[in-house]
Amino acid sequence: MHLAQFDVKTAFLHGDLQEDVYMTQPKGFEDGSDRVCKLRKVLYGLKQSARCWNRKFTNCLKEFDLRASEADPCVFTADTCKDKLILAIYIDDGLIASTCKRRASELLEFLATKIEITIMPLRLFLGMEIERFPDGSLLVNQTKYARKIIERFRVEDAHAVSIPADQHQDLSLKHFGNKGKAIEVPYKEAVGSLLYLAMVTRPDIAYAVSAVSQYAESPTKEHWNAVKRIIKYIKGTAN
Repeated sequence: MHLAQFDVKTAFLHGDLQEDVYMTQPKGFEDGSDRVCKLRKVLYGLKQSARCWNRKFTNCLKEFDLRASEADPCVFTADTCKDKLILAIYIDDGLIASTCKRRASELLEFLATKIEITIMPLRLFLGMEIERFPDGSLLVNQTKYARKIIERFRVEDAHAVSIPADQHQDLSLKHFGNKGKAIEVPYKEAVGSLLYLAMVTRPDIAYAVSAVSQYAESPTKEHWNAVKRIIKYIKGTAN
C-alpha cells in the first residue's frame, strides 16, 4: 500500500464551539471595563478542546466518505470495489495507507482545504522509525526512543545484560516482608516508557515489564533494580 504522513498545525484551534464559553479579557487587550470575552472558537486549555477537534476532523473525513472503525474510533476506512483507503490519527499526527496512490493524494489535498496540514515522508511516527524498502516491505524500530529511555533514567554507563529479567528473583511483596521499604524513584515513568516500547516493537520485554508494573504503587529498591535491569537489557539491544 502507498503510505503518507501528515501533521496538523495547532489542531485544537480548528474545533468549533457548541457551548457558550466566556473568558476574562486577555492580558494586553484589556479595555478598562469589567466585561468578559465570548469565545467564538476553541482554545487550548478548554475542557472540550479535544472533543471539538475530534468532531471537526471526523466530519471532514465523512465528507470524503471515510468512516470511523467500530474497533478504534481513531482509525477511518473507505472501501470501493477496487481501492482500499485507511487513515489513522493520533491527536495531530496522521498516517494514510492506500492501495491507490492517486486516492491518497486526493485525500491529502482535500484535508489541506479544510485544515492546515504539513505533508512529510513517512520516517518517524509516534516514536516509531519506519523504513520502506523497494520490494514494499517495512522495517519498524524504536532505536531513538529506546536510547532516550536509557539517557532519561541514567543507565548510559551501566553494563548491558543478556536477558531482561532474573528468572530466580521473586518480586512479590510477601517475599520482602517488612524489609521492603518503598523508595522515591521515577518508577511509574520508567514502567510507562517501557510499556510503550514493549507494546509497539519489543515483545521480548513484555513479560518483564508486566511483572514490574504490578508494583507501581509502592516499589522497593529490589523492584527498582528489576526495572533498571530491563533498561540495561534495552541498552544492549537498542537497535
